[in-house]
Amino acid sequence: MREIKLYIKEDDFIKRLEILAKSRDKAISELILEIVKKHISASKVNERLHYNKLNPEQYIYRIKYEISEDENLNDVHPFSNIKDTTKFARELRDRAWDRKCKKVK
Repeated sequence: MREIKLYIKEDDFIKRLEILAKSRDKAISELILEIVKKHISASKVNERLHYNKLNPEQYIYRIKYEISEDENLNDVHPFSNIKDTTKFARELRDRAWDRKCKKVK
Protein backbone atom coordinates (compact mmCIF):
# COMPACT_ATOMS: atom_id res chain seq x y z
CA MET A 1 0.00 0.00 0.00
CA ARG A 2 1.22 3.49 -0.79
CA GLU A 3 0.24 6.75 0.86
CA ILE A 4 -0.51 9.66 -1.44
CA LYS A 5 -1.06 13.17 -0.16
CA LEU A 6 -3.26 15.63 -1.98
CA TYR A 7 -3.00 19.36 -1.34
CA ILE A 8 -5.98 21.41 -2.49
CA LYS A 9 -5.56 25.16 -2.23
CA GLU A 10 -8.94 26.15 -3.67
CA ASP A 11 -11.46 26.67 -0.89
CA ASP A 12 -14.41 26.52 -3.28
CA PHE A 13 -13.32 23.11 -4.56
CA ILE A 14 -12.87 21.81 -1.00
CA LYS A 15 -16.35 22.99 -0.07
CA ARG A 16 -17.85 21.23 -3.10
CA LEU A 17 -16.00 18.04 -2.14
CA GLU A 18 -17.31 18.29 1.41
CA ILE A 19 -20.88 18.76 0.21
CA LEU A 20 -20.62 15.86 -2.22
CA ALA A 21 -19.03 13.59 0.39
CA LYS A 22 -21.71 14.49 2.93
CA SER A 23 -24.49 13.82 0.41
CA ARG A 24 -23.02 10.35 -0.26
CA ASP A 25 -22.38 9.77 3.43
CA LYS A 26 -18.65 9.21 2.91
CA ALA A 27 -15.41 10.73 4.06
CA ILE A 28 -13.68 13.06 1.61
CA SER A 29 -10.77 10.65 1.26
CA GLU A 30 -13.16 7.80 0.37
CA LEU A 31 -14.93 10.01 -2.17
CA ILE A 32 -11.67 11.03 -3.84
CA LEU A 33 -10.49 7.42 -3.97
CA GLU A 34 -13.82 6.36 -5.51
CA ILE A 35 -13.59 9.09 -8.16
CA VAL A 36 -10.00 8.20 -9.03
CA LYS A 37 -10.79 4.47 -9.27
CA LYS A 38 -13.79 5.20 -11.47
CA HIS A 39 -11.75 7.44 -13.74
CA ILE A 40 -8.87 4.97 -14.07
CA SER A 41 -11.14 2.03 -14.81
CA ALA A 42 -13.01 4.08 -17.44
CA SER A 43 -9.86 5.30 -19.14
CA LYS A 44 -7.86 3.24 -21.55
CA VAL A 45 -4.53 3.54 -19.77
CA ASN A 46 -2.78 0.64 -21.47
CA GLU A 47 -4.05 1.30 -24.98
CA ARG A 48 -1.81 3.32 -27.25
CA LEU A 49 -3.25 6.07 -29.34
CA HIS A 50 -2.90 5.21 -33.02
CA TYR A 51 -3.10 7.88 -35.67
CA ASN A 52 -1.87 8.36 -39.19
CA LYS A 53 1.09 10.64 -39.46
CA LEU A 54 0.65 13.34 -42.06
CA ASN A 55 3.35 14.65 -44.31
CA PRO A 56 3.71 18.34 -43.38
CA GLU A 57 5.10 19.18 -46.80
CA GLN A 58 1.87 17.97 -48.36
CA TYR A 59 -0.31 20.26 -46.25
CA ILE A 60 1.85 23.36 -45.94
CA TYR A 61 0.99 26.42 -47.96
CA ARG A 62 2.26 29.95 -48.19
CA ILE A 63 -0.18 32.63 -47.17
CA LYS A 64 -0.63 35.06 -50.01
CA TYR A 65 -1.82 38.53 -49.19
CA GLU A 66 -1.81 41.61 -51.28
CA ILE A 67 0.03 44.68 -50.14
CA SER A 68 -0.67 48.02 -51.68
CA GLU A 69 2.33 49.86 -53.03
CA ASP A 70 2.05 52.67 -50.50
CA GLU A 71 2.49 50.28 -47.54
CA ASN A 72 5.99 50.05 -46.16
CA LEU A 73 6.56 46.86 -44.19
CA ASN A 74 10.32 47.11 -43.88
CA ASP A 75 10.12 47.85 -40.17
CA VAL A 76 7.66 45.02 -39.39
CA HIS A 77 9.29 41.95 -37.84
CA PRO A 78 6.66 39.66 -36.30
CA PHE A 79 7.88 37.31 -33.59
CA SER A 80 11.32 38.90 -33.60
CA ASN A 81 11.22 38.96 -29.80
CA ILE A 82 11.12 35.14 -29.65
CA LYS A 83 14.55 33.66 -29.11
CA ASP A 84 13.60 30.10 -28.10
CA THR A 85 10.86 28.70 -30.34
CA THR A 86 10.51 25.49 -28.34
CA LYS A 87 9.86 27.42 -25.13
CA PHE A 88 7.44 29.73 -26.95
CA ALA A 89 5.48 26.78 -28.38
CA ARG A 90 5.31 25.15 -24.93
CA GLU A 91 3.99 28.39 -23.41
CA LEU A 92 1.32 28.64 -26.13
CA ARG A 93 0.19 25.07 -25.47
CA ASP A 94 0.15 25.64 -21.71
CA ARG A 95 -1.91 28.82 -22.06
CA ALA A 96 -4.33 27.11 -24.44
CA TRP A 97 -4.68 24.19 -22.01
CA ASP A 98 -5.29 26.59 -19.10
CA ARG A 99 -8.07 28.32 -21.07
CA LYS A 100 -9.63 24.96 -21.95
CA CYS A 101 -9.55 23.84 -18.31
CA LYS A 102 -11.12 27.10 -17.11
CA LYS A 103 -14.01 26.66 -19.58
CA VAL A 104 -14.69 23.17 -18.22
CA LYS A 105 -15.03 24.36 -14.61
